[in-house]
Amino acid sequence: MVKVVCLFNQVDEPRELSAFLYDELIPMLKETIEVIRFEVTDFKLNPVAALQGKNPLPTFAYMIEIYYPSVEIYEKALKDPQGQEVFNHLLTVCEEIIEVGLGNVQLVRK
Repeated sequence: MVKVVCLFNQVDEPRELSAFLYDELIPMLKETIEVIRFEVTDFKLNPVAALQGKNPLPTFAYMIEIYYPSVEIYEKALKDPQGQEVFNHLLTVCEEIIEVGLGNVQLVRK
């Protein structure tokens, strides 16, 4: 399994970013082929900074993780017109505030 991780920096207008994610991007992801799961994290606090007496606002506002069964299927999804539309829309709207990475998922249990 592989996942795409999208980290969204804090912005001046957090409501606009939230609206984009929940009203546009997430509905598009729900319709994207081959996505087996996705998660959204809304960061509220940087606990290390808070303990150090610094600004507790985290660097990132949101993280979206998009899971695919394999790299091959991820590549297939990117070639699909709907997959291209999702990623192009994401980069068009968020190019200045996003970091994106792709990695293999290693499941580790206690």
